[in-house]
Amino acid sequence: MNVENVVSVAVSVLSWVQHNPETLRLGGVVIATTIGYGLYRQKFHPADIGDESGGRSVTRSIKWWIELATEMLEVAILSTIFVIISAYVASTVDAATYDPDMALLGGGLTYAVYIVLLGWMYPHPERFVVRVGGRILSVVGPGLTPWFFATSEDETEDDQQSEPEIDISNLKQEIQGEESDEKQQEEYNEQIETAEKYLTAAQVSKEEHEYQDAVKACEKAKTAAERAKNIAPSQQAKSESRAQLQEISQLRDQIKEQQETYDTLNRVLDSLANKLDTAAETLATGDAVTAKKQVDVVQKNLQESKSIADNHGYETILTRIADQQTRSQKLNRQIEKERNTVSEVPEIIPSQQQLSVAYADITKDGLIGSGGNADVYYATTDDQESVELAIKEPRLDNTIDTATVDRMIDEANTWQQLDDHNHIVSVIDYGSDPLPWIAMEYMDGGDLSERGPHMEFEQALWTALMTTMAVQHAHRNGVAHLDLKPANILFRSVDDGWDVPKVADWGLSKQLLTHSDSVDGVSPHYAAPEQFDTEQYGRTDTSSDIYQLGTIFYELFTGQPPFEGTTFEVINKIQTETPTPPSEVSDIPEEIDEILLTALATEKADRYEHILYLRDDLQDLYGEF
Repeated sequence: MNVENVVSVAVSVLSWVQHNPETLRLGGVVIATTIGYGLYRQKFHPADIGDESGGRSVTRSIKWWIELATEMLEVAILSTIFVIISAYVASTVDAATYDPDMALLGGGLTYAVYIVLLGWMYPHPERFVVRVGGRILSVVGPGLTPWFFATSEDETEDDQQSEPEIDISNLKQEIQGEESDEKQQEEYNEQIETAEKYLTAAQVSKEEHEYQDAVKACEKAKTAAERAKNIAPSQQAKSESRAQLQEISQLRDQIKEQQETYDTLNRVLDSLANKLDTAAETLATGDAVTAKKQVDVVQKNLQESKSIADNHGYETILTRIADQQTRSQKLNRQIEKERNTVSEVPEIIPSQQQLSVAYADITKDGLIGSGGNADVYYATTDDQESVELAIKEPRLDNTIDTATVDRMIDEANTWQQLDDHNHIVSVIDYGSDPLPWIAMEYMDGGDLSERGPHMEFEQALWTALMTTMAVQHAHRNGVAHLDLKPANILFRSVDDGWDVPKVADWGLSKQLLTHSDSVDGVSPHYAAPEQFDTEQYGRTDTSSDIYQLGTIFYELFTGQPPFEGTTFEVINKIQTETPTPPSEVSDIPEEIDEILLTALATEKADRYEHILYLRDDLQDLYGEF
């Protein structure tokens, strides 16, 4: 056997000893007991191997040693059995492990007692007693002594009411359970913290209007909160995680709602940007009027969008709105510059050439307007010049008697005497065959009800002044219109300035509109108080035209008539109330207030005494601009 093998065996033995100390110590007890018995046998029973004379013989010596070895083997086997039994009994009695040190101590004490007894018995020893007693004491002493001491100790502990023993298995399970609970609590806390982190991130993204990032953060927060709920170590913790899930859900709903509004506003602003592009292109073609309408629509929508963005705090949206408002204002300045270059008082007011036409020589080509019992058609003459005309005639479903025809001819004759004014629609010809008809100057620019809302203040003021001058011309010739309204002020387009306003329907339509919604042929919104109650306010006359001009100009400058409501409500307000000052309704100079409110006075005595005064005030105000 080489050194390496010896070392390997030694290491193995030491390892076994290290891992099996109790077995080694029990073996030591057995060996100590056996050797002790051998020493005792040799010391106190030497006569067993001598002859009768006290001498020694080889044969008896060998026999003695064989007998001693046999007895020692017997003692070793018996000692081992009793040690094992004693250990089992001791561990059963006190639920403790076997203590080999106590066995050695017990064996030593047993030998001491036995030597004393043997010394006392030696003068008259009994061989059987000595041999058998020695063996029993040598074996029983080391084997039962630790059991005796263990039992005594157990009884002492019972007397002292020692603490209850600990169940190692249960204790281990409890420790493992506590460790598991701590781990579960740590994992729960970690998931709650993760959910809070993502919830905070969602709030930040929401405030910065990064809604997609906010929704993603909410989803991650929800995942962490659900994990926390599933591993919650207590009912309270589970309730906390549920509350957190509810908070996350509410935040996510708010984010989605705000995102929808935010995206809608962005789409609206994209559309408005395109409309501004269209307005710029329209202006480039020279159509400043249409471009102005387009820009006005955009500005109105921008204002509405701004209100919504303000309520939600959409800073980026507000920035976009501000940019588009700046662009629309710049485009408006360009439109104004274009209109100031082109849209001004025309140098030449267009008029209709004098013709003599017969009804049979006119070709009607489509209805262009109607009112009450009268219709207006677009028509042309059948000659080579093909002059454009407007033909007005009574609607055929009404019965026309001789008196009506006579009145119509008289009114047409009166109208024709007034049409030498640039701002009164010209009467080209008229007749009664085959029915009452009148051929008028064709006005291709629409009427004031269509044009008024889109006029700049300066053009509106000029239009009001020209209309007043036309009515003044009629008054100078002894004619009161008495049915002035926006629909009766028509426009003719020109190339070098503002379209020209002209007054139409000088009494003809009033004679024919017997089934209209007007009162005595007059539209209530534009009628004077005396047209409803002559007894209280006096008869209708030129002052009634001044009042009607006031209602028309009020709507021209503010975009709405002086009084609104049902026909009955309007009639009552006209006779009992004063209109709101125009400058409080629209962004116009305050100087216009006194002019219009004087024209709209309920009592005729409080109005302009003559239309010339109305004309002069309008003229002065226009001169300031």
